[in-house]
Amino acid sequence: MKILVYGNYDSPHISTWEQFYEFDNNNYYLFLSKSDLVEKRNVISEILKIRKFIKENKIDIVHTHSAGIYGIKSLFLNTPFIITIYGSELFKCKDSITRKFIMDIILSNSQSISCTSIASKNVIENLFPKHLKRTFLFNIPATKEFFNENIKGKKYVFSNRRIGSLYHTKEIIKGFIIFKEKNKDENISLYLSDAYSDKGKYSDEVKNLIENSKYKDSIIMDSNIKTKAELNKLYNQSICFINIPKSDQLSLSFLEGVKAGCHPIVSNIDAYSRLITEYNISNIDIENDIELQIAQKIEDVSKGLEITDINSINNNLNSLETSFKVFKNFIGGKNK
Repeated sequence: MKILVYGNYDSPHISTWEQFYEFDNNNYYLFLSKSDLVEKRNVISEILKIRKFIKENKIDIVHTHSAGIYGIKSLFLNTPFIITIYGSELFKCKDSITRKFIMDIILSNSQSISCTSIASKNVIENLFPKHLKRTFLFNIPATKEFFNENIKGKKYVFSNRRIGSLYHTKEIIKGFIIFKEKNKDENISLYLSDAYSDKGKYSDEVKNLIENSKYKDSIIMDSNIKTKAELNKLYNQSICFINIPKSDQLSLSFLEGVKAGCHPIVSNIDAYSRLITEYNISNIDIENDIELQIAQKIEDVSKGLEITDINSINNNLNSLETSFKVFKNFIGGKNK
């Protein structure tokens, strides 16, 4: 079977799915060239180009990444498609009748649906129950580029999520400042990776917060896109990584961090609630005194008082073989 992979090829999500495509010996996966994609001023031209590509290459099915603009355009490709949904676009349907209506059309026309968190599947169950039987839940494990290098002398608290209110960036900075005030002898810096962040008012406020802090020399805000090797090095150089969104699926950055052996600190949201209990994961109650909790968690990790069962997480959630079994059913549309 020939499958066209369709989405934002610059997204780290699609690059992670490549391990499934390479592991699959029964199907053949094709990718579009950049010249065929995202003609922002002429969507019709883009759709016609892709339809021509599909016909010339005898594509059987399209694997669409994201139910946003790519999901909408998939409706006009005249080819069956399966769709992978990411948490944010799904959660936005809760507060918007228009988004919910469009999402329902996209899901109704897809052969099958995949998501990577219980929270996302719960939204589908609550808002789009008729599509639940065609929904597959499985993890996208971190790739082989992520591993524990057993580096000594760790020097960072790492945050590899977008700069934004959704991810509590200001609270992370303020919590780190509180930690530094209390632990002046600790030679630890906060490393914020913001390569995929939206630039705007919030980002400017974050920069001002850093600039006006007496610990600004201990806070790094890096806007460069990192290779997987560079990210792995940062995780290995960090005592912990902070991943505390207001809402989310089981994020790729979480799985990459734990595969690199880095201690996670997560928010107590649905996507992580079961994992927090099962694997003793450090967590933040995002409804109460976030900054103080962050400061305390960083201190506890630095002193070895917080120990997450990282080996069990990797065995259960970072296994390509386990996830691939469900992936095959998703491709074939056979949910059990």
